[in-house]
Amino acid sequence: MQQADWERPEVSAWVAALDAQIAACETPPLVAAHSLGVSTVIHWASRFGGLVRGALLVAPPDLEQVNTPDVLKGFAPVPLQHLSFPSVVIASRDDPYATFASVGRMAHAWGARLEDAGAKGHLNTASNLGEWPFGQAVLQQLLKES
Repeated sequence: MQQADWERPEVSAWVAALDAQIAACETPPLVAAHSLGVSTVIHWASRFGGLVRGALLVAPPDLEQVNTPDVLKGFAPVPLQHLSFPSVVIASRDDPYATFASVGRMAHAWGARLEDAGAKGHLNTASNLGEWPFGQAVLQQLLKES
């Protein structure tokens, strides 16, 4: 989905847009989110519950670390409650936006399985993942579980 404002993200607007997209689905969707999108999914889940099949959560940022840009601080703190749907978090060992340990704590709180992508940065285009067979395999496993 496309959020309205990528330069000045606002948690309530992003969550509302996600909720509208999910509500428009004929059947519960499997949600895939990256970075701040993961934070959006978690905020959505804490407000609206589990009307999704599952969630693939890639490279969640630690928004409470010292170097978090001010423009993102409205998403903090990210809720740390157990999700009501199956979920998998994929994290890199050298993500500049979150330590592997902090992502592990988030995944544990959410009841999500944590998958170690190795040292691949922020798991974005700069990571040169191509079609990313590892991510595809994790997604296929989540589809079987949900």
